[in-house]
Amino acid sequence: MAKKINMSENAFKHLEGFGITTAKFNSPGNIPTGHFNLDFAINFGTSPDNINLNTLEGYDESKPLGLPLGKVIEISGEEGSGKSSLAYRVVGAAQKLGYTTAWLDAEHSFSEALAEINGCDASEIIMPDNNLYAEEFLDMIQFLCFTDKVPMVKNGKKVAVDAPKVIVLDSIASLVPKAVGESLSDQQFMGLLPRVMSQNMGKVA
Repeated sequence: MAKKINMSENAFKHLEGFGITTAKFNSPGNIPTGHFNLDFAINFGTSPDNINLNTLEGYDESKPLGLPLGKVIEISGEEGSGKSSLAYRVVGAAQKLGYTTAWLDAEHSFSEALAEINGCDASEIIMPDNNLYAEEFLDMIQFLCFTDKVPMVKNGKKVAVDAPKVIVLDSIASLVPKAVGESLSDQQFMGLLPRVMSQNMGKVA
């Protein structure tokens, strides 16, 4: 009989050693995921149940844990495993911290209802055009990273808002390189998307 896998234990096993408490990492802050145990594991590499928080060096309950600002983070998993829901929660947490957020919907699957269920104010999310090629999405990310103000429509009026602190690209698998989008159906472009990603993600980072 197959051994039943405890998903929580399995997740923490993969995070062991991810966070090293003696390492010096100058992060400008963190964005909570909405799950304290996950936030803790991301920052300290273990479950909070396994350690005395009162004696843990670097732990301050008044400061948010979670995904570090200024980093490129990929959330991967099987279809329907909750990747988008987790991204919604991160966006919602960022909004509660006073940050502007953006959602690049390459998958054409953004749901205002799901966003609100997971704590987002959908009307406050910057939503650029989603009919873009992979290269254009990546250029858009770079623009959002390097600009100070971003135009968006709020209550029917065009206004300038602060550049986003959290940018979600949903999803890499849905990106279509320009050469593919403009080609005939029988043309082949093996490995083109990974090459486009590798050429651009360094600039984004």
